[in-house]
Amino acid sequence: MYNIIELDLFSDWLKIAEDELKVEGYQTENIDSKKIPILYFTLQKMKIRSIPRKILKSDIFMCPSEMLDALNILEEKIINGDDLRPYQSRLLKNIENKDGLLFDWGIHHLHLGTILQNDGFINRTGPLLYVRFYQDTAYFIDVLEHGAWTKQDLLKIIHRNFSSSIEEYKVPGIDGLERNYDDEEIKHLRDFNSNTLLEIAPGEFYFGPGGGFVGSGDSGDAVNKHIDNHNGIKELEAKIKQSPEEVIKLQHPLSIITNPNLVFNLIKRNDEFILKESNNNFEIKLQN
Repeated sequence: MYNIIELDLFSDWLKIAEDELKVEGYQTENIDSKKIPILYFTLQKMKIRSIPRKILKSDIFMCPSEMLDALNILEEKIINGDDLRPYQSRLLKNIENKDGLLFDWGIHHLHLGTILQNDGFINRTGPLLYVRFYQDTAYFIDVLEHGAWTKQDLLKIIHRNFSSSIEEYKVPGIDGLERNYDDEEIKHLRDFNSNTLLEIAPGEFYFGPGGGFVGSGDSGDAVNKHIDNHNGIKELEAKIKQSPEEVIKLQHPLSIITNPNLVFNLIKRNDEFILKESNNNFEIKLQN
């Protein structure tokens, strides 16, 4: 018979998340612990994973000639899977800020400068590269002036060229909308954290392919991932409490248990989450 002495995996995960935020340079001391998971998943949404990607350009993509050198450098970094943080918005400095373009439509804007400044960001530019990252592809939408955050042409270009990347946000079975919002109205709606259903092409309706907002202004994607993560951890805890031997047998023979008093903790090593038992010194790698 086993006796579980310690098992609070969500608290363990919360500590991991907070430590990762600190490593990224964020101050967490004055932040409510309930907010930490949302900020953690907001950061994951805002960061661009450093993986090699192919680049596809839209049918109207055009870059000003004076920025072509910068664009070529950036393209090489994207293809190689280099860190793109220096090219991103300085909103990354404070993840409590709201990036409406990213949260609502899933579109990043990257600066096309060439000079790395003291704070680690490339010098800011007026024209920006508007790009959607999806799996192993960077979809180049266009190079437009700063502030095209609610320009619906961005979504129309994605729909026309890269519709498969936003297929999951398409809403079937709608005949029409009572009203189509213009770009300025979308800006005001975002100010109130309102999500909008848009007719991107005749008879083609989409929710924002960035996951939208919740009432607090936080990313809907981040909040949903927090909920899924919390529920998953609690389900694992319940399985361990109900039948620790069944969980242990997934990767180890029960003969490994010499001390029936079990102490479980969640740790992270090399981007893998691991269930560690201290009194018998074994680990179980978790798939998610």
